[in-house]
Amino acid sequence: MTSRHDSAPLLVIDDLHVEFDTGGSTVEAVSGVDLEIRAGETVAVVGESGSGKSVTAMAVLQLLGNGRISGGSVTWDGTDITHASNKKLRSIRGNDIAVVFQDPMTSLDPLYSIGNQLSEALRLHQRMSRKQARERAIELLGMVGIPDPAHKVDAYPHQLSGGQRQRVMIAGALACTPRLMIADEPTTALDVTVEAQVLNLMRDLQRETGVALMLITHDMGVVGEMADRVVVFYAGYVVESGLADDVLNHPQHPYTQALLTAIPRRDTPRDEPMPAIPGTVPGLHEMPAGCRFITRCPYAAERCSEPQEIVRLEVAGKQRDVRCWRADPAHRTSATIESELEVL
Repeated sequence: MTSRHDSAPLLVIDDLHVEFDTGGSTVEAVSGVDLEIRAGETVAVVGESGSGKSVTAMAVLQLLGNGRISGGSVTWDGTDITHASNKKLRSIRGNDIAVVFQDPMTSLDPLYSIGNQLSEALRLHQRMSRKQARERAIELLGMVGIPDPAHKVDAYPHQLSGGQRQRVMIAGALACTPRLMIADEPTTALDVTVEAQVLNLMRDLQRETGVALMLITHDMGVVGEMADRVVVFYAGYVVESGLADDVLNHPQHPYTQALLTAIPRRDTPRDEPMPAIPGTVPGLHEMPAGCRFITRCPYAAERCSEPQEIVRLEVAGKQRDVRCWRADPAHRTSATIESELEVL
């Protein structure tokens, strides 16, 4: 039996480059990103703020504002949509590919009821009548756990709690039965209890509908709970990718290792500072010529000042892509191993 990891990918992002115009100059926010998502799987895209996660996701649907795709390609279900027409993209947005944004209060229109906003996509893409769309909106609200959906369908965003608004966003994303859902930090504004409820909801709905999920997050704990595969971003490009369990248990890139080390732990004494990665992500105007993590990496060496290529290797019998020369067994000498032991 063929697993979803062996099936043809729904979404293929190949060598993607995205540029933005900023005050008379052009900066590259995403550099050579490769990413694939298959039917029914969850791919977590992780990294610090400013690493290019959301830009990559928005490039899929060309929701880039003053940005543009300057290189590479985006293929959806076998069709190249890199430079698709607005008409073609409108037929995909919300219908085949849906988005759950980070802050529902900025995504939901305060002037329209929840029911009106859910019905809009149904009438546009599914050609439903007003009555049919309203009935489907009530059904969707019940599906995502909104109490008394027949009454709440007429409520306005400000009349709902934060968790309920996020559930409405998920209901809207699922309205047209999409094949891919992009969830951009969907639980950032929620407390831990509501966060757990929303994540459980997304997991249950995914099992019921078979929708693929691109989960953008900075929370490695969420990755461990939700993801089949993980793609680690840093400063606009991918530094490591592979099966989630393998990346979390056997991280190869120094940045992935640093992210996992920075996870707060219950046994950390209260008088100790919270773990953190020293330094900051470089600005778009000041990217290093070589490895972009070089100024923060404890293993930085002279060779790291050269551009780093992706190393494809097997770790614990599973394929892994790592953008670090140290990951290549051919370059691991006794000297490099000794230096790493000194850092640890």
